[in-house]
Amino acid sequence: LRTSLCLQFKPHHIAAGAIFLAAKFLKVKLPSDGEKFWWQEFDVTPRQLE
Repeated sequence: LRTSLCLQFKPHHIAAGAIFLAAKFLKVKLPSDGEKFWWQEFDVTPRQLE
């Protein structure tokens, strides 16, 4: 698989996207601790994940 994702996006954005897609595919709800959502740990926004 050849892709230019590593040139287009920051590594932590790619990692967050992979987690998001895996959770969506497996129908797993990702945790939040009330004040902070999982994607905030990667410094991304929900819009960037979509």
